[in-house]
Amino acid sequence: MTKIIDWRRMILAELPVNEDFFVEKYLMDAIQDLCKRTSCFTEDIADTSVATQGSHTLTVVTANAKLVKFLYAKYKLITLETKTRGEMTHLNSQWENVDGTPIYTIYDGGNSIRWSKKPDTTGDAVQFTVAIMPTDIENSDIPEPIDDEHLETVKDYVKWKFYLQPEFFNEKLATYHQKRYVEGRGKLRISVLTGFTGSAVVQQTSFV
Repeated sequence: MTKIIDWRRMILAELPVNEDFFVEKYLMDAIQDLCKRTSCFTEDIADTSVATQGSHTLTVVTANAKLVKFLYAKYKLITLETKTRGEMTHLNSQWENVDGTPIYTIYDGGNSIRWSKKPDTTGDAVQFTVAIMPTDIENSDIPEPIDDEHLETVKDYVKWKFYLQPEFFNEKLATYHQKRYVEGRGKLRISVLTGFTGSAVVQQTSFV
């Protein structure tokens, strides 16, 4: 796999500057923005249910990465529809006190999820799929979907931000590269939606 830092020299070679402070910052920003906006980098966390435990903490296992958002959960291999607390309360004001087999996942943001029912059995297979992003330019790998064909997209992000700097300001170049970046990001999002997930599958023990 390619480390994020490995792209620094290639990008720097196309800019009228020798320092790499801005390049490193914008390179990292580009990778993270692509991950946030396209959910191209995902992690599947396998676990098991615990009787009467209605909530789980979404703990990212991939090194040098952090949670972007929760995507969906499976309970006994069945993908559950996600609802908010407000939606569940509308369906049943006592839902948090109900035991049984969950039929919904409850998510309102943050790093935890709840089941619509507290499981009444221990050991049922559950899986959480989350979008993540790398956090360490030196040690994080470029997510595979980006590394495959989006070097130019990342370059356009860096150049867009670079040409907005006062000492290098060029409105036309900044606008040109911004447009190209947005187009490249859109193509990546389409590839994710059509089935190219780039998932990193990991195993984790119970969150109890």
